[in-house]
Parts: sequence; structure tokens; C-alpha cells
Amino acid sequence: MPRDRMTNLIYFSSRSAHRGTKARKGDSNILYNPMVITEKTISMTIAGDLKKVLSDLKNDRGVEASAVVSRNGIPIAWELPDNIHMETFSTLSATIMGASDVVCSSIEKEPPERVIIQSRSNVIVLTGLGSKALLVAVAAGTDTEKIVNSVDESAQKIREVLKNDKGA
Repeated sequence: MPRDRMTNLIYFSSRSAHRGTKARKGDSNILYNPMVITEKTISMTIAGDLKKVLSDLKNDRGVEASAVVSRNGIPIAWELPDNIHMETFSTLSATIMGASDVVCSSIEKEPPERVIIQSRSNVIVLTGLGSKALLVAVAAGTDTEKIVNSVDESAQKIREVLKNDKGA
């Protein structure tokens, strides 16, 4: 399967094996890392559900790149083409969302539900998934409302997936 068609996942756990240890080939490119975002490993069911939502967002909604990342920039699940560096994408997305939170706080306003970056030919949408994660999506086109609606639908599905994770 070509790299640009694969969705990758990182599972984080305080019980992780070795720093940077990759699982065997065929294990959904699982990368064990001691950096902890929760006290448990994401279950295989939850991982599969996240992969499906991101894949559907790409295939059904025309989103070119998407990721679920922690609020501090750690990638959780992603669907990115080869030309996008996953760590940079995740870190800077979290930084943008965090900066918007600070701006809103400094003017005594509620934190944003989403941040939209729009150019002549692309839209990037960052949507909060709760206090610990966010969904980032990059789409070609200028129909911002349609893109935001698609991202919001996917964000709701991801929230349900994460909510149904008994260990979360």
C-alpha cells in the first residue's frame, strides 16, 4: 500500500516498551514512545475507529491531510501525504490552537471552538476535541462552510470514539 494511502497511529503509554521502538511490520505502524498523553494505551478498537474517521474524511470529503493531535502537539492518529512532515504539522497545529486560546484569554473571551486558516486555494481547520486533543484538516478549495461542516461532522465522530474508550 502506498505511503500516502496509509493512516498512521502512535500509541502512547506510561507502560511503553523502549523509546522509539517500532512494532513488527503490519502492526499499523505503531510507534511506542514514553511521552505520555494518557495513562493507558489506546485500544486497537479505538485506534481502528480513529483511522476510519480520518480515512473517511479524506476519501468522502476531499480533505488532503488530517490528524488528531494532543493539545501539546503529540500526534495521535494521522492521514498525511508524504510531503507533510507529521511532527512539524502536529506541533505547529497545536501551537496555533494554543496561541488562539491565549489571545482569547487575554481579551477575556471564551476560547475558540475552531481556528480557520484560509488562502486562495486551501482551507485549514483546527477543531477542539476536548481539553486534550484537536482535529486538524487541510482541504483544497474555497468553500469554507462546506469544509468546516465536514470537519465538524468528523470531529463529532472522533469525540464519540474517544468518549467510548472506557479507559479514557
